[in-house]
Formats: sequence, structure tokens, C-alpha cells
Amino acid sequence: MRLYVGIDVSSLDMKICMMNQEGDTLTSFTVKNNLEGAHYVRDQILALADKHHSQHIQIGLESTSVYSWHPAMFLTDDEQLRKRQTKVFTINPKLIRKFKEAYVDLDKTDQIFYKVYVNIFYILFFGK
Repeated sequence: MRLYVGIDVSSLDMKICMMNQEGDTLTSFTVKNNLEGAHYVRDQILALADKHHSQHIQIGLESTSVYSWHPAMFLTDDEQLRKRQTKVFTINPKLIRKFKEAYVDLDKTDQIFYKVYVNIFYILFFGK
């Protein structure tokens, strides 16, 4: 099974959504955008990958300047994730915005995780 992780990064927090290759949401949560939060995200990724016997892990996050740089580097350089050949993608915010425009029926509740889902869709279609 493949595990896809989308991360919506802001200055204060990171919204995480993890999905399988069928597009089913396995979990979603929010953590602070700091080292402790990054460790928690890593631990959750590893636990879910073990639980579902995931052979491939792909992580996508919007490139939001200094806010996404630290989490992206942490996840890229983490030894436990590297052992599993995890791929980390930073995605141009313009691409995410344009992709979102195709989903005109999103209501305000859906807006919370729309970037996360778009990150995952990007990985599903372009990041294999």
C-alpha cells in the first residue's frame, strides 16, 4: 500500500491529512509548526505506515517560504523516513491555488483542509 501525506503549513501550525492509494482518509490532525510538532508528524507517519504495511510514503507540502522550509527539511533528512525511501515534495502555491479553482463546490468547512487534499492529489497524479 502507498501512504500519502498532505501538509498545510502556516506560521503557527501544520494541518496533516494522511490517505491511502484509494484516496481514503486514514487520519487528519493539527500540530504546532515547531520541532515537537514535526517529531509528532514523523511518529504518526511511521505508525500508520507500519499499521497498513505501506511500502511507499510520499509527503507533499505547500512551499510557504520560511514556514515550510523547516518541516520539509526535517522530514527529508529524518533517518527513519529515509530508511523507508520516503519522498518529500514542496509544491508551488500558485499550482495549489489554480488546482483549488477547479473545485468550485467547496464550502467554508472544506476550506480548512483543501490545501492538504490538493497536495495529496498533486502527489497522486504527478509525484509517482
